[in-house]
Amino acid sequence: MSLGRSGPQPRDDRRAATDTEPAPCRRRSFGHGDIGLETVGVVAGPRGITVDARMSAGPGLWAIGDVTGLWLLTHVGEYQGRIVAANILGRPREAHYEAVPRVVFCDPQAASVGDADGPFTAGVALAGIPRTSTYTRAYDTRPGFLTLVSDGDRLTGAYALGPEAGEWLQQVTLAIRARIPLSVLLDVIQPFPTFSEAVFQALRDLDAQVARASSGWRQDAVPTRAPSATTA
Repeated sequence: MSLGRSGPQPRDDRRAATDTEPAPCRRRSFGHGDIGLETVGVVAGPRGITVDARMSAGPGLWAIGDVTGLWLLTHVGEYQGRIVAANILGRPREAHYEAVPRVVFCDPQAASVGDADGPFTAGVALAGIPRTSTYTRAYDTRPGFLTLVSDGDRLTGAYALGPEAGEWLQQVTLAIRARIPLSVLLDVIQPFPTFSEAVFQALRDLDAQVARASSGWRQDAVPTRAPSATTA
């Protein structure tokens, strides 16, 4: 297949000819360079500088961002910087990573947070959300969805594909970080018409799944009464 300005063209050698050629690259933290870390007792491992939950690399030493090898995301580095600043100022804080949002800025956006799988999952197609039809005329042909992941008590993850998904999925990031119960999330009023209505619809599906599972457990847990003996 040849990919050019004129469109795809069949070829027997199955190679692709393009106007531009992607080049693979990899990140390498500055911690691997000769910057004298050993002079302060810090040894950089294969993934970067080891830090504790306070982002401390040793007495009076701090490391944040890609150099730690934890999450190679700008917003995580900024978050870690806030953790360090608080600790330096005498307000003890630890970093938590169970609700790290990830966004691919393609069209439509792809976004995720937390776990990708769990005991309960519920998905909603964005084509059925009123906001989608007011956002694009191609709502019925372009893919778009939201999937929520739960342990039965609260949300543990989510992923979505849709217009500005990185924006409206942030309410799930907050729900995961704050460990908000599903019952409270179901009581949240989502404005109409917005993509956030997809969150409510998926939550409603999750609630039904959890209720069915709970009902089945209770039924199995009820002991069956033994038949009474009869006398001939």
